[in-house]
Amino acid sequence: MSIMITIRIYRSDMQIPKPEKRYENEEYLDHIRMQPCFLCGQVPSFAHHVRWGGPCGWGTKPDDLYTVPVCRICHDQIHNDPVSADREGMLTEMVERLTEFIKIKFPSTGKGG
Repeated sequence: MSIMITIRIYRSDMQIPKPEKRYENEEYLDHIRMQPCFLCGQVPSFAHHVRWGGPCGWGTKPDDLYTVPVCRICHDQIHNDPVSADREGMLTEMVERLTEFIKIKFPSTGKGG
């Protein structure tokens, strides 16, 4: 004898905190768009938001800092085959582009800063 039990959980019953507003920075996205595609070197590029790199969930776009420059062809390939996407390369690219942007936006004053 087998017994089947159905449990329904409604979102309104769950105590899920609403996510904070995501960080947006159009100036940084413009900086990313000026870079060549990090996969093939083509221009123009687009700011591809890397979903696994930052705090986000289903249906939530990551902060603008979690972006890499990719051309349209490479962008489509990433979305068509996300398993084979170069995650380590994307992470390295994100760090390099953010570091570059910070150096441009906040140049050293020569006072040890």
